[in-house]
Amino acid sequence: MKRIFGFIIILVLFFSMASSAEQVNVEDNQKDKKDYELIIDSFEKTNSTFDNYNINGHAMMDNKFLSFEEMDKIVDELVTKFDIDKQNIEYTRSEQTDFRQIYVYDKNRQNKAERGISIIIDSERCQSMEQTHIIVDINTNQVYKGIVEDYIKLKNNLKKYSKDIDIYSCISGFFEGKIDEKCYNNIVDNILSNLDAQKKDEIQDVNILSTTGYTKKLSDCIKYGEDKINVNASIRYSEYDDKTFIYIGTPLITLEY
Repeated sequence: MKRIFGFIIILVLFFSMASSAEQVNVEDNQKDKKDYELIIDSFEKTNSTFDNYNINGHAMMDNKFLSFEEMDKIVDELVTKFDIDKQNIEYTRSEQTDFRQIYVYDKNRQNKAERGISIIIDSERCQSMEQTHIIVDINTNQVYKGIVEDYIKLKNNLKKYSKDIDIYSCISGFFEGKIDEKCYNNIVDNILSNLDAQKKDEIQDVNILSTTGYTKKLSDCIKYGEDKINVNASIRYSEYDDKTFIYIGTPLITLEY
């Protein structure tokens, strides 16, 4: 009888913990959705034409040197979660002493009209140190509001492998031709103002302006020197495309532009 009672207590505790974890996950998703709706609203107010968005996620697994079988399992799970056609992926495996890598990308990435996803898993061992890095990169020019769903899906899936994750995202648009450089500051300042962000740093050069800021409206942030930042707005003119591009990134733009 005592064993049955003890088993019931364990079950109650288990389901209580599972319910609590699920509630935290739901709240996190709602918070992320709210954050990215603010980013989308700020982008829409620029009145620029949507170009693309990029999301780059990184998870680090400490004290883990994985076999190729274990790495393949992670790749298979991510490919399934992101609805990638397994018949349409390019798969590369490489190995050196104490280092293994798998690189997978969706061949649709070669077609700019499609969403492109790449997955890299690096696993290394050096003396007593073992680490595995999972990197997922998503890029699309289809529907900019899809950035919300992709971000939440990527974050939730990377959290399954590690608590140590970083995700950077950027949405970009453009104006045809070259706009007056005197307008650069106004456009960037309006983006920050829409997010109630305080300007932290600014870099300006020929045809380009990049500004970082911090706002309490966005949940996540990173340390940048002595400051906290979680929004990066930039504008640049491309002579090759004859377009003026606008970028809004959080917490930082990591793309080359």
